[in-house]
Amino acid sequence: MAVQLFSNLEEQEGRKSEEISVAYPTQNTSVIVHTTVGLADDSVSGRRNRIELRRNKNKWEIVWVGRQYKCQPNRGHQDWSGSLCS
Repeated sequence: MAVQLFSNLEEQEGRKSEEISVAYPTQNTSVIVHTTVGLADDSVSGRRNRIELRRNKNKWEIVWVGRQYKCQPNRGHQDWSGSLCS
């Protein structure tokens, strides 16, 4: 499901690496993290999407979605942050 969710979100140009991880902190929760670094963008170096799911009556529900950015040198923060790059 995670691979289908994030496959071919946008052009592949400039992409150096991409990773999808799925963790199960508890029996009824799941966290999917999709990380892309090496973007062909003059301000954004990487992007990380996070989706948190919870099992409810044998079905998974999305309970939270978020995105973080890592900026190119001299274009803002160098660690993962929810703030946009300049």
